[in-house]
Amino acid sequence: MDFVFRLIGDISQWALDIISQFGYLGIFIISFLESAVFPPIPSELVLPFAGFLVSQGQFNFWLVLLTVSLANLAGGLLIYGISASGGRWILEKYGRYIFIRRHEIDHVEKIFGKYGPAVVFFGRVLPLIRTLISVPAGLVKMPLLRFSIFTFFGSFLWNFALVGIGLKAGENWDLLGDYFQRFDSVIIGVLLILVVGYIFKNIRRKK
Repeated sequence: MDFVFRLIGDISQWALDIISQFGYLGIFIISFLESAVFPPIPSELVLPFAGFLVSQGQFNFWLVLLTVSLANLAGGLLIYGISASGGRWILEKYGRYIFIRRHEIDHVEKIFGKYGPAVVFFGRVLPLIRTLISVPAGLVKMPLLRFSIFTFFGSFLWNFALVGIGLKAGENWDLLGDYFQRFDSVIIGVLLILVVGYIFKNIRRKK
């Protein structure tokens, strides 16, 4: 677990260096990567740093929000497109090897058909979930325009909060990292418990 935190710390420092060096372009690149499920870049640290730079007069608050939110949308659309183009076929053919069955895919499709906009919007303001929510949306081929609108505004709300926190915290922005890291650890722990429980449940069912 220490290795994971060290890795995230190194990636976070790299992300901060990119933003410091390339400005708005750096913000776009890092936010795009974070939304496209590439390296585990914690927006909970990156965005308060951007807010701190706003407080120093290096960035404009609203331009940062627009840049980050558009980058989140672009990254989300990439994952949506990949999932929509072949994700369902892969899950239907090979999902049984990771205990995902056809009726469970159908169940997710029904949920998105009924609550899709709310799931995407609120999913974008939850740590970890916000990065992965594009996958099921793409699998069930949620209407692209609807997905884009709720992804953008859900991301905008999350970004507004974190950049605003960094703006208010000023030079103390980095102290927020410890609090967010603890919160993320709780989320990761809960998700791991749910995944392990799901796997054991399916193993027992097969027996």
